[in-house]
Order: sequence, then structure tokens, then C-alpha cells
Amino acid sequence: MRASDFSPDRRKRLVPVPGRENVKALVPPRCPRTLDALPVLDVLVAAERAIASTAAVARLLPRPDLITRSLERREAVLSSQIEGTRTDLTQLLEYEATGSGEGLPDDARITLGYVHALDHGLRAVRRDGGRRNLTLDLIRQLHRVLMSGAEYRYPEGPGEWRRGQNWIGGRRIEDATFVPPPVSHLEACLLDLEDFLQVDISSTAMMALPLRLAVAHAQFEAIHPFSDGNGRVGRLLPPLMMAAEGLPPLYLAGYLKAHQRAYYDGLAGVQLKGRWTDWLGFFLEGITTAAATEQATAQSLLDVRQAWQSRTAHLRSDAAARRLLDVLLGAPVQTVASARAVLETSSQAANTGIAALLDLGILHEATGRRWGRSFQAHEVLAVLEGRAFAGP
Repeated sequence: MRASDFSPDRRKRLVPVPGRENVKALVPPRCPRTLDALPVLDVLVAAERAIASTAAVARLLPRPDLITRSLERREAVLSSQIEGTRTDLTQLLEYEATGSGEGLPDDARITLGYVHALDHGLRAVRRDGGRRNLTLDLIRQLHRVLMSGAEYRYPEGPGEWRRGQNWIGGRRIEDATFVPPPVSHLEACLLDLEDFLQVDISSTAMMALPLRLAVAHAQFEAIHPFSDGNGRVGRLLPPLMMAAEGLPPLYLAGYLKAHQRAYYDGLAGVQLKGRWTDWLGFFLEGITTAAATEQATAQSLLDVRQAWQSRTAHLRSDAAARRLLDVLLGAPVQTVASARAVLETSSQAANTGIAALLDLGILHEATGRRWGRSFQAHEVLAVLEGRAFAGP
């Protein structure tokens, strides 16, 4: 980093890196409690409407838990892919259903760790207390769950703040595009972030929720408190903040991945020059886009469900095949063992149900093996992967 890369107010916040006196790190300013929203008012209003609309749609879904389960796994894949992982959605679901990584990318386990971290965080913030549960301890828990099984990549151990200096960009710290605060400044930065996450929103001066989501994510990335996994933990914060307010989470990783260069440029603009307006405009547009995507996905999954019900109308309502249909909306890759467990039935009944859905073309066998087979609901996977559902 060069001093000329920073705005004058940011230059005042540069400090030497211990042991590298020629290298400067940035101690970010406190999270802004208010921001001038006038330049982004139109996109802010659109984002607030998108959040309200998504909440209204969620209340009308017959099985919202199953649809959100699929959305969570898509988010895990996309957020992890931003960091360079190679696991796709079908591979994640295959790994989750079978427990076997045979033939799958090595990072399938890391991607599943994101799912577990998101689930852990959602359970935590939905307890009594709401945003008061958005603590530094929870952030450390998220990291511990996320990095479980990848300890070899993390010298401090999962869930521990970094004990050394990290940087962003460049193979050497001298070539970095951004150097976060030294370890000695981490505690003050993190305590301020925790205070921001838990702030009393009843104040009329407090910024709107979409703005808070944008600020929290940008500030976490500027602090970069872990040696690894900062991007994924940071992208967990917005959906958890929404859930803490009793709202259905919106998942932005698809938008951020599709606009990855603008995403990084927006974060850098805030970090180096305090360009909040540009970042807010980008992030708020992401909220609106994510809401439209989630609502369209939910509707397409309901269309799949309706088509399946028509194709299985001749089966008894309590038949395993009929009972498995809703399960497939949230877990579109199944084995006999996983179907048996979720339906709480016998292996024979699960086998019979899967065979019926194979005959109807609702499931397809994915492995080509006689043993250890898995079965995919290709129409659900098509929806989740952004391919069109062709209808019954």
C-alpha cells in the first residue's frame, strides 16, 4: 500500500506494522452510526421494499423451511466460490446426503462447513434477545464451525482471532493492496463493531436496516480479524442481522459473485478512501436483486411441487413417494438411508418410494452403481442452479 492510495483522513489512521516498520496498516474509523442516504435514496427505498416483499412472500409459503434450506445451501456454494472453492451445488448436496467425498472436490467439506455455520448463526439470533445475540463470541463460533476440519489451514485454531499480521492482495505484505489493523488494535475495532451490531434501532437518528447491513459487512472486512475465512464470515453477517430482526434472510453471494470485481472495488473504496456512497449504492442494489432472485426461486420451486403432486395423484397420500416430495424441495439429493431417516420409515418403504419417483421421472439415479447409489431431483437442481423449470 502507498500513502497516495488513501484519502487524507485515512492517511492519518495508518500505523506501522510491528517488525515491518516500512509497512503501514490501516486502523479503520469506528462504524458510522449515521450516513447521508440522500445520494442513494432511490435504491434504499427499493431495498426496503424488497425486504418487506420477501417477508410477505415467506409468510405465504406452505413449507418455507424446505425452500430456505435449499437457498442456504446455494448461498454456501456461491459464497465459498468467491474464495476460490470448486464445489458446486450438486456436489455439496451429494456430500451432505452420502457423507462421502469420493470423487468430489477436496473443498466440499469446507463448503458444508459454511452451511453448518449459517445454521448455527440463525439458531443463535432467533433466540430471545434478537440483535443482542450478535456478539463477538458468536462471530468466533461461526468461524469455529466454518473452519472445522480445516485446522491445518489456520495456525491459531478455528474460532480464534489472528495473532499475526495479515494482508489482502500480493504474495508479500510489501505488495499488498490493503493491510488491516495490527493485532494490538483488533480488540477496540471489534468491540466497536459489536456495539454497532447490537445498537438500539429505536433511535430516529439510526440508519435504516439495509444501510446497517452494508456497513457491518464492509467494517468486518476492513478489520479482517481472522487469519483465514474472513470473507465467508463477513458474508454471514447480513443474513444473520436480518434474522435477528425477525425477517427472512436475503442471501447476496450470487449477486456479489456475479459482480465480483465491483464488489472488491467497492470494499476497497470504503477502506482506502471512505467512499460510502459508492459502496451503499452497490450493496443496496444487491439486496433488491437478491430479493427478486429468492422470490423467483421460491415460486419456481412451488411450481415444481405442484407438478409433482399432479404426477403422483394416483398414489396414496401416506405413501413414501408422496411424503418424499416436500423433502426433495429442501434436499434434492437423497439416498435410501437419508430418505429412510427423514421419513422415519423402513429401508424397504424408502426404497419403494424412491423407485416410484424414479418411474415417474421425478428422481434420477446419479452414480450408475448398484450399491451406494444416490438420487437427484433434477427439476429442483435446475431451479437452484438458475436453469429454467420446463413444467410437467
